[in-house]
Amino acid sequence: MQTAPSGEINCIDPGGFGAVTITVTMSVRESTLANNRGSGINSTAGNAILLMVDRDTISSNFQNGVVSSGGNSVVRINASAITGNATGVISVAGGVLRSYKNNAINGNGVDGTPIVQELIN
Repeated sequence: MQTAPSGEINCIDPGGFGAVTITVTMSVRESTLANNRGSGINSTAGNAILLMVDRDTISSNFQNGVVSSGGNSVVRINASAITGNATGVISVAGGVLRSYKNNAINGNGVDGTPIVQELIN
């Protein structure tokens, strides 16, 4: 799947798309990302990436639910369920995860990296 910078992807049908790898600033909203061989969402930074994961279900992925990788990757998670993955959420190589603290991140092999709270203005 592709979108323009600051675009949005809305996955209506949860089957057969594969993992979503994010390389531009965007939102993934009201989508189901499930049953992938890899990760559900993988934000990989080269350039600065601001990713909003909003009201999503990310479940039963063979590896990770949400990955933020690289010092320029910032992933904000809001009102989402992340469950049944090998690892729920993880940041690597300086990636940043933020949460509005209204998510359900449980039932994963390892729930993952503690997430810093993002304040709502």
